[in-house]
Order: sequence, then C-alpha cells, then structure tokens
Amino acid sequence: MNAVAEINYSKDKNWVYLEKDADEKETDIFFICSTAIEGDDKHFNMDIEDEEMRNMFMVTLDTNKGAFGTQSRVFAPFYRQIGLSACYLSESERRKYFEIGYSDVQSAFEYYMKHFNNGRPFIIAGYSQGAEICIRLVKENMTSKERQDLLVAAYAIGWRITDDDIVGSPQMKMAKGETDTGVIVSYDCESESLESSFAIPKGKKVYSINPLNWKTDSTKADRTLNLGACIFDEEGNVVNEINNFTGCYLDDVRGSLKLTDVPVEDYSLDIDIFKHGDYHWFDLQFFYKNIQRNVSKRIDEYFSKNK
Repeated sequence: MNAVAEINYSKDKNWVYLEKDADEKETDIFFICSTAIEGDDKHFNMDIEDEEMRNMFMVTLDTNKGAFGTQSRVFAPFYRQIGLSACYLSESERRKYFEIGYSDVQSAFEYYMKHFNNGRPFIIAGYSQGAEICIRLVKENMTSKERQDLLVAAYAIGWRITDDDIVGSPQMKMAKGETDTGVIVSYDCESESLESSFAIPKGKKVYSINPLNWKTDSTKADRTLNLGACIFDEEGNVVNEINNFTGCYLDDVRGSLKLTDVPVEDYSLDIDIFKHGDYHWFDLQFFYKNIQRNVSKRIDEYFSKNK
C-alpha cells in the first residue's frame, strides 16, 4: 500500500490542467478524472510520477472533460486513484486504497479554492471513480453557504447517490430539472433487463435525472432527443459520432437509467466486474452532446439569477 504522504499542489506538475491565467472565461470547472489505470494485485493506486500512467490519466481525462464544453477554466489534479484491480477487492479493502486518492483530490480542491477561485462561479465534475469522489467532496467540502452560492452544479455521473448521502446534508441537492443550479446531476446507464450493476448493486435505490428530458420520474425520452453520442477508442480518439443514438427512462424501483435502443452485443465489455448490459463505461459517451448543452444552460441560468 502506498505511503500516505500529501501531494504538493503548489507545484504545477501535479496538475493535468491548471488554467489559472484564462481569465476571459467567467466560470471554472474542477474536474476529477475517472479510472485510467488497471493496477495489479500489489499496486492498487496510481503512481503519479510514472510517465506511462500519467499519459493514460491525461488521455482518459481528455475524453471525460470534453463533455463539459470549453467555456470554463479547467482545474484537474493528478491523484493516486485506484486502478481497476482494486474493484476486485472486498469493499473494506477497496476503501483503504480509495481513501488515498480521495485525500489527494480533497487537498487539490482546497488548494484551488484558496489560491485560484477568488469568488468565481464553478462546476465540480467527475465520472465513475471521479463521480464517487465528487459526491463526497460536495458532502464534506461544500458545507458553507459561501461555497454553495458559487456552485453552478456538480456533475457526478456514473456512481450512486442514496438516502444515506442525502440525509443530514442540505448541500446535497439533487437536480430536478434542466436548468436548476447549485445541484447534483447524476445517473448510471444499463440495459432494460439488468437488475444489478457495478455502480448500482441490487437492493440499492439511487437519485438520478434523465439526461434527455431532464425529468426525475420514469417518463420515457425518445432517441430523437439525443443530440449525439461520442464513442472513443483507448487512445482517446473519437471513432464514431451518432445522432439520436438511444432513448432512455429512469427505473422507478432502482433509479438507474434504462437505455432503450442500444445493441447490447456492440457495447458489452470483456471486464468481469461489468455484467452483460452494464453500460457504465459509456455513461458520458452515450449522452455526450446533451451534457455539453446542459452545462452551457446551467451556466447561463446561474448568471441570469446572479446579475
């Protein structure tokens, strides 16, 4: 297990993106990269000094952050995230390694708030492991009204938010529509037949919003509302852009996002932790352009309400 020593975020090399001088942009985005490394049965956390791992991290982050547009300054730290290998551990074991990466991101966020935010409206965003960290960051580091008033939205896509996360934490406000601000946007995708997934195990009920019709009930959204999926290869290249890719609706029992038009065989992964029909890997890719538009709308709404 990696020694738990703080990463010094005053050093530029510990940030993938540190757009501190792009003052022409009116908002910021603090972005938390999704899982980029595999790891092995001895090394569960990323070594941020390893050049190969840094490159994988940067490629993964670029495929993630593109869904959030270009209108914000980007602040994205390197952190000792857990690799896929940690997902095969028991939850208590996985948690020990997860805490290392979370501590890094928490430290980076506090450094951003102290040295770069300067009262600017901001977005927090993360997908998969990044979303899990994002949720906890909002819960633990967004308790002051001053910070809450600056939050455009938190996009925590590809993880679960349950009653346990919400109760006693008034800052954990879930999005209820397309343009509300200071809220959390979250969902995780699966086939209509799936009853348990990596992010939402059977028996869990999660809070979600539909990224096509922006409703929180089970109203179906037709594929014509899908502005475009962007499918990436492992090198971060867009290999396909598909308009009207799929419709979807929220499962009224589990809260998961059910996809209606995805060919399961074409989007199943050869990774044990993902069951057949678990589309977690594509949570951003399938709704890429809808997320882009939504970020822009929430930013516009924020400034409209705070003239």
